[in-house]
Amino acid sequence: GKGQGDDDDDDDDDDDEPKYPCDICGEDMEIGLPNQIVDIPGQPAMTCAELQMLGDNGAFSPSTCRRLPSLVNSACGCNPPCSVCGEDMTVDYPDAIIEFPGQP
Repeated sequence: GKGQGDDDDDDDDDDDEPKYPCDICGEDMEIGLPNQIVDIPGQPAMTCAELQMLGDNGAFSPSTCRRLPSLVNSACGCNPPCSVCGEDMTVDYPDAIIEFPGQP
């Protein structure tokens, strides 16, 4: 039922939200700066590599996992693993606001 099982062992929660690996940079992205320290809300400060280890161990819920790339992208130097893209293809500001005509 809803609201139950929050305090129980993790075993009980597998029906709702199975643990699954999370790529902190986003799918198919590589951490360019594994030793950079990132400060994620609700987590102690740690390196990008340590954060990825948590992700690998299923420490993040799917909703948190979807938010992680925008939080760590610039800090961790997330890049698509693409040797032919050239250096200028890195997205430095994934959260930059793009104006669309007719939108506020």
